[in-house]
Amino acid sequence: KARAWTSFILGLGTIVGLNWTTTKEVASTLYKAAKEAIVGNNGLDKNILVYYSGHGVVDASTSDPYILPVDTKPGYVSTHGYSLNKLVNAVSSLNVSNCSIIIESCFSGNTAGGQIFKDSSGVIIKPRDVLPGKDMLLITASGKDEVASWDKEYRLGLFTKNLLKGLSGEADTNSDNNVSLNELETFVQDQVSLEARLNDNRSQNPVLRNGVGAN
Repeated sequence: KARAWTSFILGLGTIVGLNWTTTKEVASTLYKAAKEAIVGNNGLDKNILVYYSGHGVVDASTSDPYILPVDTKPGYVSTHGYSLNKLVNAVSSLNVSNCSIIIESCFSGNTAGGQIFKDSSGVIIKPRDVLPGKDMLLITASGKDEVASWDKEYRLGLFTKNLLKGLSGEADTNSDNNVSLNELETFVQDQVSLEARLNDNRSQNPVLRNGVGAN
């Protein structure tokens, strides 16, 4: 499935962007995408990739990680954010063959202007583990207590920039004209870790998790 996964990211599957989605629109956006998903592999597979780039934060009372849709307002995390666990469960319930979630976000709750939520202490809380569903690939831009860096030149997250570079062929270390999942994982982790250390003097280590049945 590694080859199929890479191919579907490059255009043979349906990509769902949640960057400009409101909290109430997340579920309907996912189900609409699954219904209209591009069918590949001679009509046997429906593949969905969900991509989110934005802010994240951890609920201090539960340690659950939340992404923050565009209509997020200052207040309590659990009422104004969208639980990452809830997102994983919603994607898992879709009638598709393979699904992937890419989260270009950390969960520090920090922005250039300070803390997003007024009830946040400013201390980075390690989020509770979120496990991928069956036949799901879950990739996050950084580790639990790390900040996701931004590349000012490319105007992209450091993780997303290197993910795209890897998929474009730079991760093809054995020159077989195919980027395997293992090659992509190694390339992205190595490049992001190196650039975050050199450019921002911080640790950033993307995390890839395969669900049961995913390869």
